[in-house]
Amino acid sequence: MADASDMVRFRVIGDPMSQGSKTGVLGRDGSVRVLESKGIGRERHRAWRAEVAWEASRQVGHRGGCFPDGPLECTVWFRLPMPASRSKRDRLRGWLWAYRGLDIDKLQRSTFDALKDGGLIVDDSRIVYVGAGKVEVPAPEWTGAMISIGAAADPVGQPWAELETVAAHG
Repeated sequence: MADASDMVRFRVIGDPMSQGSKTGVLGRDGSVRVLESKGIGRERHRAWRAEVAWEASRQVGHRGGCFPDGPLECTVWFRLPMPASRSKRDRLRGWLWAYRGLDIDKLQRSTFDALKDGGLIVDDSRIVYVGAGKVEVPAPEWTGAMISIGAAADPVGQPWAELETVAAHG
């Protein structure tokens, strides 16, 4: 894990939206254009990215600039609206795992792209370690994301070695 003093932690209030599928279209000249999916989801996706980019740009101001070009680690907790169909007991609990609906990897993709758009990071390819979760929260709780990002610590040993041992004997 990164040094806590170099971590930036913030929340984004909004409606988390995943980055939709892309379609490649071959032009008459042989070039390929990549198009985003269409419809209301596209507008919600744009709104989410704008919220994240705006908050990321605020963090640039607080921090005094973007993160230097190097390996980063990022943890994101997505807080999604709890559907009305959930039971009263579930609502009183305060949160549930959001195991239906939006794919976590697509939520991350749109959020990481927006961190770049906001100028907090040079490029989302610099994120080398990710932690993420998604939960449903009942109204009137806020929805959005809690984001923590910072320089990635140098790994001690080979963090994947334990998994290799398990896989070899699996």
